[in-house]
Amino acid sequence: MLFATGTFLSMLFDFLLKLFGPILGVLAGWYWGQWQANASWKKKEFKTVLLLGLNQIQRLDPQASEQKYAASLKLRTLFERKIESIFPNKAMLDLVTQGIEKTTEQDPLVRFPKEDGWFVLNRVLNEIAEQFATGTLKRDMGLPVHNQSYLFCLTFERDGKMHQFKPRVLMIQKQELLNFPDNGAILLESPNHEVRVRTLRQLKKEYQSNPHLFMELEISL
Repeated sequence: MLFATGTFLSMLFDFLLKLFGPILGVLAGWYWGQWQANASWKKKEFKTVLLLGLNQIQRLDPQASEQKYAASLKLRTLFERKIESIFPNKAMLDLVTQGIEKTTEQDPLVRFPKEDGWFVLNRVLNEIAEQFATGTLKRDMGLPVHNQSYLFCLTFERDGKMHQFKPRVLMIQKQELLNFPDNGAILLESPNHEVRVRTLRQLKKEYQSNPHLFMELEISL
């Protein structure tokens, strides 16, 4: 009798597990997602989105009267998208995510193996190129356009002065990065942008030693 009762309870447990297991799994996943979202909001850390940021550099005349700035810097957002939409392949997404986790306040550059560099950055290039497809077609048709070469790379700046922390594709005209002032004051729109000045100075050096972490593209408008 005890054996029969035990068998019945075991069968009942298996039945209830099959019936309610998926529902419990969904609820657990939902609560876990909510907890992660709240934790990210409190830390202002958003690793599930990827922002394309344009770094606009304007040279200032050092000979101008009372000119104390070598250049001015303006930061502009071109798009912000779910990171998994840009890296739909899980292995590639994991590679990028691991690179993001390894960044530090002193080293915001997202790093990955040299053999993977082209594949990762080419995915980003395709997203950027889509933004400027009209200019590419106009150029193909022989219509007047302006062409400019840009460099971009992946970063995750962790400096405490940042309002929010998220992975960013930093894009800048190639010559402007190569000629970015190594020292001296830069005219900024916000004091918090001093973080980007330090990042750009580091990226200038990294481009020389680790070019596989950067990719060049030509944009037509």
